[in-house]
Amino acid sequence: MKKTVLFILAFFCITFSFAQTRLEGIVTDASNQSPIPYVSISTADGKAGSVSNSDGHFLIAVNTFPVTLVFSHVNFGKTEVTFSNASQGNVTLKPLSIELPEVNINASDPVLIVSKVYDKLTKSNSKVIANGFYRQWTRNDDIYSEFIESFYTTRIGATGVEQAMITQGRYARKLKGEG
Repeated sequence: MKKTVLFILAFFCITFSFAQTRLEGIVTDASNQSPIPYVSISTADGKAGSVSNSDGHFLIAVNTFPVTLVFSHVNFGKTEVTFSNASQGNVTLKPLSIELPEVNINASDPVLIVSKVYDKLTKSNSKVIANGFYRQWTRNDDIYSEFIESFYTTRIGATGVEQAMITQGRYARKLKGEG
């Protein structure tokens, strides 16, 4: 009987010594307080990790407090936060700000540009898969009346185009009399 009681007592002591605490919270955008989905979360030592769900909510098991967690997301700066207890789970991330210059290409003959690219690709002996984007605005006087946009994939070999496929496309047209 004593051995059974000692065994059960030892079992519970070992179990509780390895017990983990759940730390949960919500990751939000510092600029507008909206939840940030799919943020990578890990302990600073890298031994535990988690990901926030589509509503920015996260749950991670930690061994002890205080614990330092690292929050990272492709559109936000990496942030380290130290938590002293399980009730402090909410975190805000600052958005990364990268300004890119605007690029406008105005071609009088887009067919000529595509033909030059095609000629250069067909002269090589290897197969090339090209992904492209095409956008066209049609303007009558100063009013845009038509808009076409498409993403496409083209497989080109030494003999020419082997396959061309529009993977996504949009078309919009302004009818006469519309504002």
